[in-house]
Amino acid sequence: MKAKTILITASSLLLVGILGFLVVRQMNPKSEESCTGGCGNCGAIADCQAAEIESEAPSESVSATANTDDVPHKIIAYYFYSTKRCATCLKIEKYSHESIENGFANALKDGRLEWRMVNTDFEENEHFIDDFQLYTKSLILVEMQNGKQIRWKNCEKVWELLHDKDAFQSYVQSEVRAFLKES
Repeated sequence: MKAKTILITASSLLLVGILGFLVVRQMNPKSEESCTGGCGNCGAIADCQAAEIESEAPSESVSATANTDDVPHKIIAYYFYSTKRCATCLKIEKYSHESIENGFANALKDGRLEWRMVNTDFEENEHFIDDFQLYTKSLILVEMQNGKQIRWKNCEKVWELLHDKDAFQSYVQSEVRAFLKES
């Protein structure tokens, strides 16, 4: 009789735990399945509620800058994305681009800094996934010297700071400023 009581109690506790987990998950979805935008990469963002957006190459994939191929030393701010993007992914792109354009107009103009958007779904860009260990849309800073990559950094906090535009832009500008200063 005692074993039966223990078994019933344990089963009940397990059931309550599972139900509790499901309720919490429903209230705060954070899994890839919760991404209704179709991008499958913003599982950490609970408010990704936009419909899937099929994107082509952006109309402005590189900011208007001087011919930076001739600059022996520069920083490239890459925004890596895929064809399927949701509102959250587009917001990260927008905030990143604005942060760099608003904070570093002179560096963009003289070629010390460059903004590039790269769709990793295109075959010629797939190597970037391994090169920078990409697993989602990402802002990557790369230091180049005489056409060779010296170092790089993934600005991963853009996902955490997405809901605070000022903090987001401050973070991106701080990271770019540090990269420019160290180069």
